Amino acid sequence: MPNTETTERPYDIIVWGASGFTGQIVVDYMHREYGGGNLRWAVAGRNPAKLESVVGQRDIPVLTADSHDSDSLEKLVQQARVIWEAQQQHREFFTRRGDGARPQRLCLS
Repeated sequence: MPNTETTERPYDIIVWGASGFTGQIVVDYMHREYGGGNLRWAVAGRNPAKLESVVGQRDIPVLTADSHDSDSLEKLVQQARVIWEAQQQHREFFTRRGDGARPQRLCLS
């Protein structure tokens, strides 16, 4: 099977929904465990002001996307190898098909 990951993505992990209760816990954990390491990660959500509030003075990139806009979500998933969705109430995650097609949204409930 050919490798479809031919381009380098700027982030290893993007924490989606980082401004919510669970997202803030994830951001604190990621910063504590990986803040000074080689892992390239960012936070993302729809409200940049809330995301900036979560990030505070920490050097964490902030990305925005709208969960109701498939084009903005596609741009988001193009930037990372993994999207860690911290929006607990939705219990959804993003995945890319092996053939490099458009990102898919899968629900676990």
